Amino acid sequence: MTNQVKEEEDINLKSINFPPDILAKIAPDVSLQKHLSIGLRPSLRKFEEFRSISASEFTENGGSGGEANKDNNILGSSIIRCGSTVIICGISAGIIEDQDALINDYRVKLDKDIIDSDVSGGADQDSDVNCSVYTVVEIMKGRSGPPSEEEIFLSQKIYEVLLHSGILKRKALEIELQMKTIDETTGDIVMIKNQVGDDDGIANEFMTKKKYSFVLYANVQVYSKTGPLFDLCYGSIIKALQNTYLPFVYIDEKQIDFNFKNLRGKNGNNNSGIEDNYKLICDPEIKSKLSIDTGKLSWSSSFGIVDIKPGFDNYNLDEEMGDESSGKMQVDVSSVGEQQRAVLLADLEGESEETAINKNINVICNGNTGIINGLTITGGGSGGSKITLEFIKKSIDLSMKRSKDLLNL
Repeated sequence: MTNQVKEEEDINLKSINFPPDILAKIAPDVSLQKHLSIGLRPSLRKFEEFRSISASEFTENGGSGGEANKDNNILGSSIIRCGSTVIICGISAGIIEDQDALINDYRVKLDKDIIDSDVSGGADQDSDVNCSVYTVVEIMKGRSGPPSEEEIFLSQKIYEVLLHSGILKRKALEIELQMKTIDETTGDIVMIKNQVGDDDGIANEFMTKKKYSFVLYANVQVYSKTGPLFDLCYGSIIKALQNTYLPFVYIDEKQIDFNFKNLRGKNGNNNSGIEDNYKLICDPEIKSKLSIDTGKLSWSSSFGIVDIKPGFDNYNLDEEMGDESSGKMQVDVSSVGEQQRAVLLADLEGESEETAINKNINVICNGNTGIINGLTITGGGSGGSKITLEFIKKSIDLSMKRSKDLLNL
């Protein structure tokens, strides 16, 4: 019995110290609370302080504007740097047949024997409908595989926000198709347009009656993720759209001659299938800047609301940081106390903030015009302090200021 008591007295329990990044992964709520109790966040930022962001056009061959991506299929690009996170966005395009313009074109109705002329929603009305960008977000992890739930969610949300914001109109993506020919007298290259009301013109006689439009695609690649990504991914597309140039599209005269002779050789008329054989050509040298509604451009800012719990007031930050400096770290504890149970954190960063905070506010706005394109509030009924009207107002005010700064980069 005496030996057993002696063995129990010899047992000593030693504490285990974890580096801040490891503690944030195994106990994110503890890591967050220890920092908040002294008035700082795990990133050593203040509660309402944003990270600095740099934005520029991403080019492989230098240059800017229409000359930047002349040798590839990228029509617009951007690169966003925020801390260690780097996001590269590239805008590409495809060409689709405009079905709404097709059924509302009077000449096409005659050719297709469409008698009913009272089709609801004319071409002019449909041309003002908003459109979006088909987005694919890729979080680079060093391995291939199917898209994750986060990547799918980000891609879908960005598409819907752009669609309802009104930044892009269908009319801006319509293609003004022309025919490329050579003047027999001078030998110069001439472009012939479709002239409305000129039914006897050569362009209206031989060119396709179909209407075509561009459709935009965005590929967003994320490197070194350090927190929620929607704000940065959305901002990268906004910056890329501002640098997007659409190519000039035309039909070569030689192909029109071929199609016309081929049809006449078959049945002696030129009313069947002539528009089905055209090949559209994009000129990489001639580009026009994408028309977007600059008054509806916006930037996204995210916030989190977290309760400061008592019991961490004696936490020593210098011990966790290794006390590399000889002096004590100066922290602001004026905003932390027993009476203030909840705080607003701007621009969440790191494992501890992203995992431990489940009350969020997201504001998409334009600080120059004061327009709010989106307001999302989540986690209001998850217990603890409520998301009050003061928090919402503060989030909108901070978002307006940040949006005004970043949109003017």
